[in-house]
Amino acid sequence: MQQGNQSITTKRSRLAPLAAAITLGLAGSLSAIDAARADAIFYPGFDTRDNWVTFVTVINKSAATSLHWVYRYDDPSTSGNDCLYLQGFGDTVPNDYLTVDVSNTLSGGMALPAGDTSSSGFNIGPGFDGYLMVYAFTGTYPAGATPENTLAGEAAVINLVTGEMYKLKANNDPNSISEANFDDMAYGAFGSSVGPGMYPTAIFHAPSAVPTEFDVVVVDFQAASSGVTPTSSIALADVNGNPGSFYDVNGNLIGGAATVDVTCFDHLTLSDLLPGAALAQAANGGWANVQIIDQDLMTAGTQPPGTLDRGIFVTKRETLASPTGGMYSGATSGNRVDF
Repeated sequence: MQQGNQSITTKRSRLAPLAAAITLGLAGSLSAIDAARADAIFYPGFDTRDNWVTFVTVINKSAATSLHWVYRYDDPSTSGNDCLYLQGFGDTVPNDYLTVDVSNTLSGGMALPAGDTSSSGFNIGPGFDGYLMVYAFTGTYPAGATPENTLAGEAAVINLVTGEMYKLKANNDPNSISEANFDDMAYGAFGSSVGPGMYPTAIFHAPSAVPTEFDVVVVDFQAASSGVTPTSSIALADVNGNPGSFYDVNGNLIGGAATVDVTCFDHLTLSDLLPGAALAQAANGGWANVQIIDQDLMTAGTQPPGTLDRGIFVTKRETLASPTGGMYSGATSGNRVDF
């Protein structure tokens, strides 16, 4: 496997020294990251585990000549979510179209298609999942501001065995004051519960016919910083935002919904949010508001949960079997909107 310019052989042998090197190497550069003034896009998911590959496309509408790539991901050899950090750099040109196979499985190199000789990306290799951020800058990193809203992109996530594919839009953060600031894209940001008029509406169909997964990313003002592991809770809620319930297809309010803590990111099935008998009562589908509350404490322990500048970004993924035996999959992003 190729990871940046390093040749990596095994999952266990690479991750500990890699994470340690990144943490040590970034100790003096985090202030530089916070100081950067760069346009930024946020990809809510990538997957290079098992038979999955992810193609990340970046469109550059500015004169930027460099891209800073940051992955937050999990070590599959451990039981917990490590929320590890990996950064790298690539090149781009004005009005560029860049596509990268981030697992480096099919491309035989960093960039696709093969005719692209003007730009390059930074991949993570096979065996990981998480989320990704890309920033544009000019000159020597991190100096060289780029105009806001000049980056765009999408990710295509494909299973090479089942044929399942879904696409995710890269979200541009037009209000960021630094490349590490994504909190204003999230609902429940600024450490608050989602309030009236802002409740996202989660819709789910009969789970036996349409398997549904909610991919949740905790988005905060230091999402791109090594050593930060943000946590928030997510729950299905009634029309008033009270967590612990949902509505069935006949409008009946059903209890039993769980509140789930998410560390950095997670993939939640409907059974995670509706455990036990609650899932059986959702057999024909239903809907609920989504409520979240930040669960992090300040480092100094001086502020209680619910007071930090963090929220969540949720993508709903629904899967269907095709008549030919393959898989269809659709992803819907919900950022303060229904999904």
